[in-house]
Amino acid sequence: YRRILFRYWKQLTFLEEEVASLEKDIDGKINPFLAAINRLQTMPGCGVKAARGIISEIGNDMSRFPKDKNLCSWAKVCPGNNSSGGKRKSGRNSKGNRYLRRYLGEVAWAAVRTKGSEFRDQYLKKQSRLGKKKAIVAIMHKILRIIYHMLSKGEDYQATYEREKRKDPRKALIGFKLKKISNEDLISELLSRGMSDIKWNWDPEENPVSH
Repeated sequence: YRRILFRYWKQLTFLEEEVASLEKDIDGKINPFLAAINRLQTMPGCGVKAARGIISEIGNDMSRFPKDKNLCSWAKVCPGNNSSGGKRKSGRNSKGNRYLRRYLGEVAWAAVRTKGSEFRDQYLKKQSRLGKKKAIVAIMHKILRIIYHMLSKGEDYQATYEREKRKDPRKALIGFKLKKISNEDLISELLSRGMSDIKWNWDPEENPVSH
């Protein structure tokens, strides 16, 4: 038993030395990317290993992608939203970069478990409507978009960024309801609320209806 334990100890010592040697080589390779790696760590849920992994897959030069949606499309991290004629189709994403998806998934799960983070609030809202898997993909998509802007602008994470960019939910709800209301129903509703004079500027001769 002593011989067996001694051999195991020698194997463990050898592996620890190899790991230390590889980590030293990695540290030398990532020196040009340290600023980007440190910047990503300002985001909730993003540790040093996840930051290294994400930068190793997408780099720190975002000029290759015209917009954040191009980066998300390349990574195949987009919430499924495929519908036609009122019928919802499959919204599954293709495989894309599996390593990047794994790192983003780790960051997303850690972010939604962080109390007080913007991602946690958004995840809880989406989970009741979409389910856990689709909700976490939506958070991954949002995280990758934020990473794009952080790297392209050279800015650390700001908790108010997504909140400022978000649309007013009341206006969105009104717009959605207006799309569902016909012109006749809209006029009837306006008349019932006391509007006595409605101006109709549409000219059928100048703007004919195409069938």
